[in-house]
Amino acid sequence: MKTTELLSALVIALAMIQSPDSQAQAPAAWQDHGGALVSDPSCAAFGAGEVVCAAVGAGGTLIVNRFDGAIWTGFENLGGIAVRKPSCTRWGIFLVACAVIDTQSRVQMNIFNGSTWSGFQLVGGQSVSEPACVGTAFIGSFATYCAIIGVNGALQVNRFDGTRWSGFQSLGGSYIYNPTCTQDWTFAGVFCAAVTIGAQLEGWKNATGASWVKMPQAVGTQVTADPNCAGIGAANGQGKILCAVRSGTRLKVNRADDVSAWPLLTDLGGILMAAPGCMPNSNPFLPTTTAVCAVRDTSSAVQMITFNGSTWSGFQLVPGVSVVGAPSCIFFGQTQKLCAVRGVNNRFYTRMIS
Repeated sequence: MKTTELLSALVIALAMIQSPDSQAQAPAAWQDHGGALVSDPSCAAFGAGEVVCAAVGAGGTLIVNRFDGAIWTGFENLGGIAVRKPSCTRWGIFLVACAVIDTQSRVQMNIFNGSTWSGFQLVGGQSVSEPACVGTAFIGSFATYCAIIGVNGALQVNRFDGTRWSGFQSLGGSYIYNPTCTQDWTFAGVFCAAVTIGAQLEGWKNATGASWVKMPQAVGTQVTADPNCAGIGAANGQGKILCAVRSGTRLKVNRADDVSAWPLLTDLGGILMAAPGCMPNSNPFLPTTTAVCAVRDTSSAVQMITFNGSTWSGFQLVPGVSVVGAPSCIFFGQTQKLCAVRGVNNRFYTRMIS
């Protein structure tokens, strides 16, 4: 077995020692990390407990801040010119990658290897949306997928197999808002969803680089913001897909337990002023059956609602910061949870949830 495969197996085994199958506990205080953000942040977990969060800075460049397992290292300006919110994802096990849309509407990717960034690499495409990227990783097979909405409204996807990008493939359809992608029901599969021009949620699945297959039907009505889907892992490698949307101003969710059905959306209430941010997302190897969704309410505060594997809690106010846009929330390490937001002062805030 190759050294990289042995290391991958070790990290996955360590991640599965302890499961975060518990209700979200009282969060610590919001931390102000400064910066001058002009987009919402996008965060990704990687390694054995590190996090990278990226956003578009005041100069239109990509700025990143890294949590090394103990402290935030501070903002680093990676340059480039980004015109939409970035999408960051785990790249294999030990790396993280952030995709941006440049001034020519193309996808550009920048990869962090644990110490340095690669510089921007052109992926291509012509996008009218933010990118939505997700990395899949298990022993001996790493892949990364990015989805965009093309200029014709179709959902387009691109796959990196560790050596090269396949090129953007059009899945068809006519979609609005920004797409969302997450790990599928298996370690190697991917699931992407987008909102149709009829304001319904439609999903596509892909197993290990195979053909994309549309879910049985579109669901929901009056979807009014970006969807957010999260893969809920399981110890046996099988999982579930949780999708959340803002419908009108209310939070609605569904959970697909397998590929045969696309359940109707359940109304969880609340008054949302932006798209929800749900976790887990970029750390699918944890055998968790729980999920947490964070939303921005009418007072610009963050509220969270927790799924314990069978039922949802009520909304819980998380005071201490006023925000714009939508939260970015992830599981990382073994049991840690983090939400990142852009404050009304355009500064970067995070909050750990034990």
